[in-house]
Amino acid sequence: MFSLGVVAATDKVYTYTDSVGNAITLFVTPCTNSKVLSFIPDEHKDKFNTATARLDGVTLNACWALTTDQSTVFFVFEDGEQAGVPTYVFQTAHQAGA
Repeated sequence: MFSLGVVAATDKVYTYTDSVGNAITLFVTPCTNSKVLSFIPDEHKDKFNTATARLDGVTLNACWALTTDQSTVFFVFEDGEQAGVPTYVFQTAHQAGA
């Protein structure tokens, strides 16, 4: 178990894969995808990092940020959809590959 709120410098990637093959990868790098950023208010853009998702066989670019209480990863996808996923389901990339 880990907290996305306290990200170590070496832990730059977090992953989640569900039982049907949907997958989300979080990168601890600022979101620069202009299409996704167009859905995020200017005053919040600096809080979002880069993500990719494979949902129902479709790969999407996304941006993510933690909710204030750090219990949920909030996503904005390139199609404008939004979603939240509990932080506890994500693993660091090296945990997932172990």
